Amino acid sequence: MKKILLVLCLFSITFVSHAQIIKIQGGTAISKLQWSVGTNDVSVNKTFIGYAIFAGVDYCNTLFFNLSSNVGALRKGGKTNILIMDSLGFFTGKTVTPSFDYLSLNTTIDLKYPTKENLYPFISIGPRCDFLVHKTWIDPETIDKLQHVSVGLLVGGGVKYDVANLQFGAQAHYYVDFMPIAQWENTPDNSRSKISTRTFTVTASVGYKLH
Repeated sequence: MKKILLVLCLFSITFVSHAQIIKIQGGTAISKLQWSVGTNDVSVNKTFIGYAIFAGVDYCNTLFFNLSSNVGALRKGGKTNILIMDSLGFFTGKTVTPSFDYLSLNTTIDLKYPTKENLYPFISIGPRCDFLVHKTWIDPETIDKLQHVSVGLLVGGGVKYDVANLQFGAQAHYYVDFMPIAQWENTPDNSRSKISTRTFTVTASVGYKLH
């Protein structure tokens, strides 16, 4: 936790002093898990609805591009139905929902196309790093295999609209992972198993222009 706080302090000192727009954004994280055991897939791939909340700054702002750095909270996961036998010997359906809460940091370059109506469609791409802070997992035997850091890219786009000193926005992003969130050797047949995730976020934002 101390390392995470240090990263946040350095993040704030480095970027806020050069900020042109400070902003907050929030919305929905839509994700699925894929748990592969050898050549088989454990079905945890039903859509999971989480949240995405960020605070950030846009800087190096020009007519056609800007840099954007953000820090926030992200929840992703998956859903599956399992059969459990009750005391009478009947199978009952139960929904299991593993979830993962992350402290998420990213920096993207936003490539903008300005219009006469102060409307700026844009596409964005950049690196991201997520730190696992809480987890609800379904298999106690593999919980220690989960990675505590996820590194990848943020790819997406959206639109920004300027009104006086305010800037409103809407954006969607896909989280590209460079590694699975868990990977280990499967003991029974010595085949590799892994857990990966696919995550999209859809958020709205509001920002204030400092100058």
